Amino acid sequence: MNSDLYNHPFYYDFAFGWDQTEEIKGLEQIWTRFFPGRVSSILEPACGSGRVLVALAKKGYRALGYDINNSMVEFAREKIRKEGVEDRVKIIEGDMVDFHSEEKFEIALNLINSLGYLTDFEQVVSHLQSTASCLVEGGVYIPQISLRIREEELPKQQTWIEKDEEVWIETTWQVLREDPQKDLSYHRCIMKIREKGIEGRLEEDHCMRSWTFPAFQKAVADSGCWELKAVYNERFKEIEMHPEMDGSLGNLYMVLKKRTG
Repeated sequence: MNSDLYNHPFYYDFAFGWDQTEEIKGLEQIWTRFFPGRVSSILEPACGSGRVLVALAKKGYRALGYDINNSMVEFAREKIRKEGVEDRVKIIEGDMVDFHSEEKFEIALNLINSLGYLTDFEQVVSHLQSTASCLVEGGVYIPQISLRIREEELPKQQTWIEKDEEVWIETTWQVLREDPQKDLSYHRCIMKIREKGIEGRLEEDHCMRSWTFPAFQKAVADSGCWELKAVYNERFKEIEMHPEMDGSLGNLYMVLKKRTG
């Protein structure tokens, strides 16, 4: 078994299917601070297998998710049906670069560095503009990104295990190298899988955007749609914004508020 991770949505969902309770609680605390009214509707670009959307729906939110991968979309639709939340959640195919919706949302979320798959700077700007078009005035967008890792800290990896009575998956996500000249970051995902006594392996390399904080600030400014209001760490503590922030801080939640007028 050696193929595209995102074309195996069951294994992806299982490996990345940790409890969302604390993360949703932290995100609610952020958007309550920056959005002035009641939040009822949420947009999720690059929604993958729908794990976040299901968690949001169970808390009473109405949500729309989109993803460019048809296998993920079909899996997410079935998951939503099985969880009994299809009256609150809709999943469609869409591209982060130019997605638009007639329906408007108060909040948008984009987690686990999915924004990093837009490796071209102009694609990022276009995504920020298209997302702004989907939100109400004063809406809040919270993308979670990972900043560039210093060369002396590479390679860097994280390993975790998810399991139940039938399936065991050990996932290792490695950051192999950074290319500062091209603003690219090279990653590898390895899944060791045991399912009903059968062993398998998924291994795939990923090329992602290598973020610096000033580059992210420039993309926000160039979009003309957002103000960068705050940055939070993985423990949902606000941290000071400064140009030298890097990947040692882990994945960071960037809080963007849609400009009015």
